[in-house]
Amino acid sequence: MRFFETIGSAIVIAYDDRPVLTTDPWIRGDAYFGSWGQDYEIPTAQMQAIQGADFHWFSHGHPDHLNIASLPMLTKGEFLLSDHYGNRIKRDLTTAGHRVRVLPDREWIQLSKGIRVYSIANQNQDSLLLIDVNGRLIINQNDSPEFGESFRVRQMAKHFKEVYMLQLHGWGGADMLNLFDPSGRKLTSIEEKRRPIAPRSQISAKAMGARKVIPFSSFHRYQREDSAWANAAVPSHHKETRRFWRQLVRSADRRGQGQNPPLLHCPTGLAQPFWVY
Repeated sequence: MRFFETIGSAIVIAYDDRPVLTTDPWIRGDAYFGSWGQDYEIPTAQMQAIQGADFHWFSHGHPDHLNIASLPMLTKGEFLLSDHYGNRIKRDLTTAGHRVRVLPDREWIQLSKGIRVYSIANQNQDSLLLIDVNGRLIINQNDSPEFGESFRVRQMAKHFKEVYMLQLHGWGGADMLNLFDPSGRKLTSIEEKRRPIAPRSQISAKAMGARKVIPFSSFHRYQREDSAWANAAVPSHHKETRRFWRQLVRSADRRGQGQNPPLLHCPTGLAQPFWVY
């Protein structure tokens, strides 16, 4: 059976009768010197699938994506990297004893009979991964900028039965929010950062040619004493989804449309896709 799941912060598990591929498998330990922790516990079945997968792709070197504490649990699979400038990550992982392969840029690579991948590295030393699971396209943009790739991806997306968009959307909890002037006056406001997420997800999905969005690369919490304040900048995907649904219904009522827009769904642990238009 060929299908995919999402779990954890930015993990895709793609199956072809067995777990074939995972992405950014942060499955143990904290990130950023103990500041970040996982939002959800990874269930046993998914944990076993991650550890037993044939391949593990890492988008970039940040510890919520390439997590050093997780690597000893990933000894069965080959590590896949995008073709970043300098190949520092490849050298370090190879020196540590892991099997590592750098994927050629913008070329489909077959991983199993029903799963292939297309890697896009960028100048941010980050990358996107397109995953074809039995004719269904997963666009894993994680927390990377798209750097003008949307036209190319949108043209490719036309050839797939279904297209899923996986991308970070939030209020900037990891960005420069905790700023003060010399007098001690706070220069930024979390309230000002709180803006609807679903419309931005919709715009990104349309640009890439996707009709379904899965919240992604954002399931972490701030747990250290000096960073816990940033939890106020973490959106509730459930609340944001309900808010967007109400906005769509009101908009449809104003236009006098007879049909409601598609129902939006949102995950708690295992992410499920929801329609965006």
